[in-house]
This record gives sequence, C-alpha cells and structure tokens, in this order.
Amino acid sequence: DALDLFNRLEQTNPDDARVWYYAALSRGSATKQWTGETTRLVEKGVEREKAGSPETSKIDTLFANLNPAFKPWLDAYRKAIKPR
Repeated sequence: DALDLFNRLEQTNPDDARVWYYAALSRGSATKQWTGETTRLVEKGVEREKAGSPETSKIDTLFANLNPAFKPWLDAYRKAIKPR
C-alpha cells in the first residue's frame, strides 16, 4: 500500500526529494531488492536534494530516526550531498 502511495506522490510532487527517498525505501523493503528500480528512485531523490528541494537540513531531520536497518543504505547515497 505504501509503495502505491509513493508512486502517486511521484506524480504530484516530483521535485520533492523526500518522496523519492520514501518511494525507494518502500520499494526496497517490500521487494527485498535494493538495486534496479529502487536505486533509480533513491538516485532521483539525490538529484532533487542536490537541487535544494527541499534543503538538506529538512531531510536530515526527517530521517534522523529512520529504522537502523535502512538508514545506512540511504545515508550511503546521500553522502555525496553533505558538505565535508
């Protein structure tokens, strides 16, 4: 159900990185496949975050308490965005 919701949100909020990140997490969790389409979704999120939609600090706050089973995976993709 969550995957369907995020698929709809991709259509209505295509510039929001959070939508793409949640869609990727939902797809990976539901299918147990963390490559292919799941990678495409998270990379779309990275692209939108790099464009500032929304700013990284808002995304950091949102995912601060993300399930530890998923947080390292998402953080690995988002790492390129964070200032050193």
